[in-house]
Amino acid sequence: MYGLALGGGGARGAYEAGVLKALEEMNIEVGAITGTSIGAINAAGYLSAGISTVEEVWRLMDKDSIIDINAESLIDSLKNGGFDYEKPFSMLREYLDESSIRNNPIDFGIVTVNLTDRDPVVVFKEDIPEGKIIEYVLASANHPVLKRFEIDGDKYMDGGIYDNLPIEPLIRKGYRDIIVVDLYNRRRFIKPISTVAIIDISSKEGLGSALVADPANIEKNMRLGYLDTQKAFGSLFGHRYYFRSTDVTGLLSPPTAAEIRRFENLSAPLLAERVFEPYKESLGHRYSITLASLEVVSEILEINNLDIFDEPLELLQIVLEKIKDIINDSKKAHWKQRILVKELNDRQLLMLSLSNPKLVVANLFIKAIKERTAEALP
Repeated sequence: MYGLALGGGGARGAYEAGVLKALEEMNIEVGAITGTSIGAINAAGYLSAGISTVEEVWRLMDKDSIIDINAESLIDSLKNGGFDYEKPFSMLREYLDESSIRNNPIDFGIVTVNLTDRDPVVVFKEDIPEGKIIEYVLASANHPVLKRFEIDGDKYMDGGIYDNLPIEPLIRKGYRDIIVVDLYNRRRFIKPISTVAIIDISSKEGLGSALVADPANIEKNMRLGYLDTQKAFGSLFGHRYYFRSTDVTGLLSPPTAAEIRRFENLSAPLLAERVFEPYKESLGHRYSITLASLEVVSEILEINNLDIFDEPLELLQIVLEKIKDIINDSKKAHWKQRILVKELNDRQLLMLSLSNPKLVVANLFIKAIKERTAEALP
């Protein structure tokens, strides 16, 4: 049974809704959830009413849901000790239910900071007085730009200023298999004891603003959280793209000796380390230079990375269609995309590798695919 630590990150927290959905669909058994700030809100919402309600509330959010930023309110708020929290907190009170949280078999821990006593507060639901769970959830999410939230006369602030990734409380509860959701992808947490196994779920790309809830970004982040969780548990594979299988055959078969020599001769010495290390880390034993290069090209071509591909060849077909469009009308393409189809001499490739090694990888990959395609023709 797993412990689940949901980190803080404001509007980025839609990512955690995707994580919760994937864990539920995969039947991953969670015994306790600890949350800081938006992590506490997501956990409380999930334990109150389930994942569908958490998703529904996120889809109700817009750019003014957390704070209403305009020139006048900003000045007034600075004078009055911060932005008013009533708008977001009143909405949360409508769907958070203390009795459901207490009756849920999943344990629940919250991190906040008592400013009056100048002490961090880490409490599980059995330690919280009756009628106060929702108050502690809101105290955990009292961002520094908001007015101070009070419980029984004591002022509280966002738990993220003390512990934004609440792993330790789960360890103290006896959990040794812990899922950690890091909305900032800082990877700064340290495994406290060697017997603890950490499953790190975090995005390979930025999740946007913590204070402005953009509806399009919310949908994207929920999808990323859903896909990254499947990746973390070995159902999907890839770096920024998602594959059910990483088999590389046909046009994506491993590079020949001649292709490797060309790549080594036309690149700066540190190119491989600069470009391919993240892909090696993400793919592990499934890593191949052709699969990594395919992802590099797909990123440059801005191909949607929220789809699931059965195999890399499906993504390659989309890449080839995009390349065909660029060749037919290069004026509409970004200059980086035009370089993919340009014939560059050895000196140009070497100079480009010093400033933008990914473009060299992409150019050589496209060239190799063209050559392989020509060789395959009768």
